[in-house]
Amino acid sequence: MSETYPDDFIMSPKIDFVFKELMTNEKVRIGFLSAVLNIKDTNIKDTKLQNTNLRVVHENEKLSILDVRVLMNDNTEIDIEIQLAYYGTWAERATFYLSKMLAE
Repeated sequence: MSETYPDDFIMSPKIDFVFKELMTNEKVRIGFLSAVLNIKDTNIKDTKLQNTNLRVVHENEKLSILDVRVLMNDNTEIDIEIQLAYYGTWAERATFYLSKMLAE
C-alpha cells in the first residue's frame, strides 16, 4: 500500500531517524506517551531522555542501541521502539533490551 504525501512533505515520522528526532521535543514526547499509555498528559510532569546505548559487558557482545529511552518523574524507565516491518524475534529482542536496562 503506497502512501501519498503533500508537495511540501519532508519525511515520514515512521522513519527511525525522524521518529528519534521528534522524541527530542518534550511536548511531542509527552503527547506521544500520553496517547500510547492512555493517560492524561497533565499526569506527566516531566520526562528526560536517557543514553540509548546499552552497556556492553562482554568483549564479543554486540552494541545495542534503543530508539528512545525516557525517564519519567516516578523513575520509571521507558524504552520506545519503532518497528514497522515484521520482526520474527521481536519478543526476544524486547526481553533482551529490558534485561539490559534492569542490569544497569
